[in-house]
Amino acid sequence: MSDLNNCTFIGRITKDATTEMVGNKGTLLTKFSIANNTGFGQYERTNFFNCQMWGKQGQALLEYLKKGKQVGVAGVLENQKWTGQDGAQHDSWTLTCNSITLLADSKNAVKEQVNAVAGGYDDGGNTVF
Repeated sequence: MSDLNNCTFIGRITKDATTEMVGNKGTLLTKFSIANNTGFGQYERTNFFNCQMWGKQGQALLEYLKKGKQVGVAGVLENQKWTGQDGAQHDSWTLTCNSITLLADSKNAVKEQVNAVAGGYDDGGNTVF
């Protein structure tokens, strides 16, 4: 029986996403990070998560994955360990996303996102797909 590794976070992008080609076949890899706030009052803290998405889906979202935008991400959390030049052990966690949801910050943001995905509104205010 295999174990379950499925994580979902909502947070704000800390810097604009980047895309690079990786490997012999030139597979696309989109990378970004999010800040996720948890707790309240004196117990409030911020967690930072490195995120990546393989393939064309990440590249298609590149123009929307900008600093400050709120997103929902879901995927598999993976740990990388390495030894630094000073001999110290290091590790980091990366969420390999299988889905990214663009979240609206305001009514205008909803309109922007619908325009981006759907192509805008007609004269009657209806979404045009």
